[in-house]
Amino acid sequence: GKRLSFSSALAEALKLEKTVAIVPMPKKDLLIIGVKVPNDKPMVGNLSDSGSKKLCYNASAVLAITEMFGLSFDRHTSQSFDEIEIEEYNGTPIAIIHIFDKYPSKEDSASNLLND
Repeated sequence: GKRLSFSSALAEALKLEKTVAIVPMPKKDLLIIGVKVPNDKPMVGNLSDSGSKKLCYNASAVLAITEMFGLSFDRHTSQSFDEIEIEEYNGTPIAIIHIFDKYPSKEDSASNLLND
């Protein structure tokens, strides 16, 4: 099925339990996730446990993210992103996931992203 999977380390760092908020920022090649995120209308999904991972079954969010970033699943069934920065937003941890940029820029801190 169409789902987002979060490693146990990321879920723990973000304190993910029952829901996750997701904000795609395709112009910056970023995806922001957390319990609370810097956006008034994030995509929100319920989480379930699968072994040590957290899964979010939200086909519309997966489709939107796939389209926004132009991701292709023609040759594989999943994509992993490991360029992740953990920041704080209003006292809550968020993850800034770099979809394409392998070398995060200093402008991509949580405080600078909020001002865009």
